[in-house]
Amino acid sequence: IGLFSARGKRFNRVRIEKIRGWQGYSSMNELFLSEAMIARAFWTELRSSSRANEAAIDVDTVVIPHSQLVAKSFPTQTGSISRASAELIWLMARYFEPKRIAEVGTFIGRSTLALYQGAKHSLEMLNTCDYSYDTWRAPAGDATSKIRYFAKTPSQTMFQTLVAEGHKTDLFLL
Repeated sequence: IGLFSARGKRFNRVRIEKIRGWQGYSSMNELFLSEAMIARAFWTELRSSSRANEAAIDVDTVVIPHSQLVAKSFPTQTGSISRASAELIWLMARYFEPKRIAEVGTFIGRSTLALYQGAKHSLEMLNTCDYSYDTWRAPAGDATSKIRYFAKTPSQTMFQTLVAEGHKTDLFLL
């Protein structure tokens, strides 16, 4: 698979080689897939995953309590993600099984907890920061030891700290 430019658009180039031993197949045309086509196929597959029900149950434990907090303390819902977005983040984290995650924009922690719950089987550390707000409250249990919160910290500072400490990151959520 290689990237190239065709008429100003970026495409992923996929070459399907002939299978040796099959008679009558001397050549095949190349198949061109745009990044949008690949992304659409990936997210559609993720949404219909066998893990979708598990994601919905886990996300309910995050969204329902946070909905009351958002409505009471943050009526404009600045920075908060939807339930559907939380499910997709959970599914993405479960699919990629990252050991180390870096997230920018914690706010009240919906995406942070969706990442944590989706990746909890593989996760070693989730580093997250929020420059504008300090509203994150870690839940009790295992999450406390696996989530490092940089309160009132610019993302640049968090990344500089992680680099200085020699951290490697598998997944970024920006």
